Amino acid sequence: MKKLILILVAAATCWQISAQGYDTAIGIRLGTEMGLTVQQRIAKKMTVEGILQSGLRQDETMVTLLLERHYPIGPRNINLYLGGGVHKGWIRNNTDDLTNPLG
Repeated sequence: MKKLILILVAAATCWQISAQGYDTAIGIRLGTEMGLTVQQRIAKKMTVEGILQSGLRQDETMVTLLLERHYPIGPRNINLYLGGGVHKGWIRNNTDDLTNPLG
């Protein structure tokens, strides 16, 4: 009974839930690689995203550029997005040779 009352009180106090709308978004990437990401809307349903990250476990730097198409699903400002892009990296091996992945 207490759970039902809690659910009813929560439902009565929540009037509207929405995701944030934006034209430009900036974020920090955390994990085994740290970095920065910037996303810019270039058309109504298209964005371009740039990612710069550096590895913590090995000496590496990566740059990624993505083009993304957003598809609305469900309520306002909830999207699924698909896209592709290019990726360039610089990794220093233990032998002081640079490996340059590209994708």
